[in-house]
Amino acid sequence: MLAGENTSTDDVLLPTQLIIRRSC
Repeated sequence: MLAGENTSTDDVLLPTQLIIRRSC
């Protein structure tokens, strides 16, 4: 979200959720 102005929201949220799931 902080650096998601140029990229679309979905483009940033999808990879972020995958990383969070891996961390957990």
